Amino acid sequence: MLVDNEKVVVLTYTLNVSENNSEKTLVESTPDDEPIAFIYGLEGMLPKFEEAIKGKKIGDKYAVTISAEDGYGIYDADAKITLPKADFEIDGEFDHEFLVEGAIVPMVNDAGEEVDATLLKVTNKEVTLDLNHPLAGKVLHFEGEILNVREPLEEELKHGHAHGPDGTEEDEEFDFDEEEEDDFDDEDNA
Repeated sequence: MLVDNEKVVVLTYTLNVSENNSEKTLVESTPDDEPIAFIYGLEGMLPKFEEAIKGKKIGDKYAVTISAEDGYGIYDADAKITLPKADFEIDGEFDHEFLVEGAIVPMVNDAGEEVDATLLKVTNKEVTLDLNHPLAGKVLHFEGEILNVREPLEEELKHGHAHGPDGTEEDEEFDFDEEEEDDFDDEDNA
């Protein structure tokens, strides 16, 4: 079976990044015994990555280089915001252990989309965040191997993501979201 739309792809990868023709820096790597699995075309993988592995089969190795423009975009120096520190307090308390320089902070943009921001600075009154993706401005270098290509299970298609290499991993994230939605439904009906 070949990598194609709505097939579960199981692969290993090593991701290195570079910018301005610099040396490559290792970002992450999957161990051979912990590959990733995703449904091709449904899970928001980088389009250029998917294009590069389309048509590959089990055992094929790949090396994909993706420009910053085609990856996570060009770094935007103006994509920084400073907010009142009080906006980050919960019950009047600021979490100094979690909200430290370099921490990834989940935010919601003006369009209601979830984005991750990188915390740049905390002062007595303000928090400065970088809204660029952490890999913005970087050239991405993927290398790896296709370990399996299979048909998705009906439940995986329903949920919109693979349930691990063989489809048997528990879907804790989906269950949590489902419970959370039920909580909201209960509130709406109250």
